[in-house]
Amino acid sequence: MGRTKICIPLKGGREEELLREAEALSAHPLSPLISIVEFRDDLSAGISDEALPDFLHSLSERLPGKSLLFTLRSAAQGGAFPGDFEAYLLRNEAALKAEGISLIDLELPRDARKEEKGRERQQEETESSRRERIRLFLERAKARGLRAIASYHDFEKTEGREKLLQIYRDLRALGGDILKLSLMPRKPEDVLSLLSACRAFREEDRERHEYIAVSMGQLGRFSRIAGQLSGSDYSFASLFAPSAPGQWRLEEMESMLSLLER
Repeated sequence: MGRTKICIPLKGGREEELLREAEALSAHPLSPLISIVEFRDDLSAGISDEALPDFLHSLSERLPGKSLLFTLRSAAQGGAFPGDFEAYLLRNEAALKAEGISLIDLELPRDARKEEKGRERQQEETESSRRERIRLFLERAKARGLRAIASYHDFEKTEGREKLLQIYRDLRALGGDILKLSLMPRKPEDVLSLLSACRAFREEDRERHEYIAVSMGQLGRFSRIAGQLSGSDYSFASLFAPSAPGQWRLEEMESMLSLLER
């Protein structure tokens, strides 16, 4: 693997604010260090489904030389989108119509929701059907020339290494080009479990996916600059304001990566 590629999330807000932020990012002296710019749709305001494709095209025009990533992070996985699974897919369908985006992030549906107590079989069928719909969506996205990120986030905990390997298998089954795990550690061993799982899965991966492995918060900050150890190809940094706990500022990350990845 080569040098860690850096992704910068936009802060969010209304259309005019986001377009101005994109222009400021492109004009920033550190802009050449940025490979991907992430638009967090769940943090935006007032962009209708009908207006979304044109807005994304306008946004991409203000980011020459950058790949634009569309992300709609659900509340269940630490984001601000409050809608159900159907609304989540519909919003991503609207984004798929846009010219200018290069990548799209779809979440691995979480394990069967416990609000349906006593209906385990129905829960399993719901989870299975949701995963299949995500897989088909990513298949269509790739047919349109987009790179697909299959992701899983847990802002409460980090599972054990074997469970993490199973999550990686589930992400691979969705058909993502890039497999992303972003987890909250509760102890130092949690950080090491994620780094170890990412490295182990990458080494057995004959399809040669790319990886994002993030251990969040202050405890997990090291994971964001440890790609050469973990096998993580990408890392998220902040240029204006962080979008997740533990993010390095871009200038800090570049300084650290320059030392570690010579």
